[in-house]
Amino acid sequence: MNSITIKSDLLCYGISADFHVMKLFEQQNPNAIWRTGSNGIFIEFDNTQVLVSIKHRYNSVSPYKYSINKKYLIKNNNIIKENVSLLSFPDWWNHVKLSSGRAFNDVFLFEGKGFFHQAYKGCDYVKKNAGCTFCSTGVRNSKDISPVDIGEAANMIKYYMSNAQICLGGGTYLPVSRNVYYFIECARKIRTFNQDIPIWVEMIPPSKTDILRLIEAGITGFNFNIEVWDCERRKYYCPGKFEIGKNHYLDILAFSANLLPNCVGSSFIVGLDFRKNILKAVDEMINIGVIPCLLPFRPFNGSPLETEPPCDSIDFLELNYYTIEKIYENDLRLDKSQGCVLCGCCTIMQDIWREKYQTNYVEPYMLKKH
Repeated sequence: MNSITIKSDLLCYGISADFHVMKLFEQQNPNAIWRTGSNGIFIEFDNTQVLVSIKHRYNSVSPYKYSINKKYLIKNNNIIKENVSLLSFPDWWNHVKLSSGRAFNDVFLFEGKGFFHQAYKGCDYVKKNAGCTFCSTGVRNSKDISPVDIGEAANMIKYYMSNAQICLGGGTYLPVSRNVYYFIECARKIRTFNQDIPIWVEMIPPSKTDILRLIEAGITGFNFNIEVWDCERRKYYCPGKFEIGKNHYLDILAFSANLLPNCVGSSFIVGLDFRKNILKAVDEMINIGVIPCLLPFRPFNGSPLETEPPCDSIDFLELNYYTIEKIYENDLRLDKSQGCVLCGCCTIMQDIWREKYQTNYVEPYMLKKH
């Protein structure tokens, strides 16, 4: 198996973790924060990083295991990948505290190679019993993170790591104006200390006027996640977000992408919609200059869909190859993107892009086109 196929499998199925792997999770996540994407560990092989699930029910039947001592990935009792290491976290991330005494890693989670994701802050859709059914918000500990905390933490990032990115999000405040105000204040506090760091925001789409205000405050990229393309399925899976029509999403996505080329995206969850609908969504996004980000459906513990099967990894792989080809054919630049799309720990998009279109990649090789 090649590395991208293995990564696709890991993202869809996770690993069946023993006691030693569970202890690694505690080391990488000392505050026991339920990560916004997948409750798992970070591993690294062949110049790619993966946030691989270990804590969910469906992970217990995964064919994959990880040998800590020998650094092997094992599938069905066969070694399929050697030199698999834990992603190294910077020493300071686990020790630095804000002036209030709050731990830095209680404000920002560290992912990939220099991405600082805001810790989960709660969701008002869940509070009104309209949360997305694939989300495990009900078992997460929300963190009240003020713009002052965000700004001070950004100053620490500047001191310790010059080439980092900040990713804001982790839940939704309602009404939308609260979200807008919060992120504007966060951006202003960050810019007080750090003028250059990219600031990517994941939120529900506000008005065009608000987009301009957010950019003026210092936001450099957005993700407005439609998640499910088919309207009936979207209503079922995202009852709260469905209240905001898809046409508004498309209007704001196109407007923002025109202002911030290659830095605006929308995520779609493979496994919750028909293949033809995902292909249509990909084409529509790219036509308006938006980067579609494909994520696999995983049945998280505590979500209404926790007993459903995870996304098929082959389907996920093929749809991602199609997406990358379309991005390239339409002169978009995945390597110039921001946030979760560029981080790549929960996607295979960057891996396929490097393999196919970056000739200066460390280990270039070609796969068959799908």
